[in-house]
Amino acid sequence: MNRHPSEAQLALAAGRDLGKFAAWKIRRHTRDCDSCRKLYSEYASLAGNVPDLAPDLASDALPQGMNEEQWKSLAAEMQANIHLGLAAGACVAGGRGVGFREWKPVWAFAAVLALVTAGVWLQRPVAPPRPLALDGPVLSATANSIELTQGSRTLGLRQNAGTSGSVSVSVGAQGSVRAQYVDQDSGYVVIQNVVQVQ
Repeated sequence: MNRHPSEAQLALAAGRDLGKFAAWKIRRHTRDCDSCRKLYSEYASLAGNVPDLAPDLASDALPQGMNEEQWKSLAAEMQANIHLGLAAGACVAGGRGVGFREWKPVWAFAAVLALVTAGVWLQRPVAPPRPLALDGPVLSATANSIELTQGSRTLGLRQNAGTSGSVSVSVGAQGSVRAQYVDQDSGYVVIQNVVQVQ
């Protein structure tokens, strides 16, 4: 045993009321543990004294209408019921459910399986993106102009060569392009808006 048995287990083992395997585990533990061996020997001495305290069972001490053979049969049944109750109590006390430690191999396998699945999924061939079909007019913004292109024709709004500073360009999702900048010659803010009408 890695841990100390409870006092109840030691008392049951001393009174020979534990199963063979559980009693063997406690005897093995008490060989190496002084404190448990001391408690076990105290309980064993008490268990040895109990039959001396009990009165001798004479035929007149038995319940009326019961002979000694029936009494022994009843005593064996009571002892079996006590063992059953103790075993059921041990199941309930220790029945906290299956913990993480018991499921550790399952969790490890699930993690490895998830990694392998992710690796296979990431290594699958990916089709190249299809080019966009540009059938209608296309609005675009370049470094110094806004352009509307359809087929081979292009309409562009260019900023003056004298423009200094930054140009703010915004592209709308509905097909609009807007550029604003400060014209250095006039000092005015120039806003160019191109909206695609369909």
